[in-house]
Amino acid sequence: MGCVHRAGGPLKPQGEEDIHGIAWPALRFVALAPLTSSRDSQALAPLTSSRDSQALAPLTSREDSQALTPLTSSRDSQALAPLTSREDSQALTPLTSSRDSQALAPLTSSRDSQALAPLTSSRDSQALAPLTSREDSQALTPLTSSRDSQALAPLTSSRDSQALAPLTSREDSQAVTPLTSSRDSQALAPLTSSRNSQALTPLTSSRDSQALAPLTSSRNSQALAPLTSQEDSQAHTPLTSSRDSQALAPLTSSRDSQALAPLTSSRAS
Repeated sequence: MGCVHRAGGPLKPQGEEDIHGIAWPALRFVALAPLTSSRDSQALAPLTSSRDSQALAPLTSREDSQALTPLTSSRDSQALAPLTSREDSQALTPLTSSRDSQALAPLTSSRDSQALAPLTSSRDSQALAPLTSREDSQALTPLTSSRDSQALAPLTSSRDSQALAPLTSREDSQAVTPLTSSRDSQALAPLTSSRNSQALTPLTSSRDSQALAPLTSSRNSQALAPLTSQEDSQAHTPLTSSRDSQALAPLTSSRDSQALAPLTSSRAS
């Protein structure tokens, strides 16, 4: 702001009015850069999250109903990618953990604190990119995973027999490259063994020592093309789904219901 010197008087900012002969600038707004989080109302650039009213660009999260593009948080108001804050004002880079306040880099684990790279899901509501799955049965295109049984195109995952592309996991614990997930917490790179410690190339064996090339068999010696997953823990690329807890990238799931791009789900709608 330019100033004009008045003879015999103080410097006066241009555009400001004199108040009792003294030029006082009006303080109206405080701009916080680049990120801020408070619990009530926030208008921040470029990202903001609060529990009640949130104005976020390009991401936003509300507690009840959310219809956001491209990403949306869960009931606990989590705004993810590239930065996120929780109800207790947590700012984690690049993604934020779930309700149990877990910060895993670059992705976030679920209730059982599992960090799978690069994708992860949780036991109840699993968010698979680019679409979202709910607890019961949802058929979303192109990718979906629910807890019971879903046959979706082009990929499918169900609790019993699933044919997932391009990687496969078994009932006990198998980590297939590039992702790893097992109930017994086994991380083998780049190949995976079964409960009987079997290392097969290039894929994973089953509990009954089955070596299938190039795919993996299930508990009943099932060879699904191109890949197969089992009842408990499954790791497949580019998406991952397991019954316990997994968080998917670039999105993160919470325990209730999550709306991920381009579809959205909320507790109310």
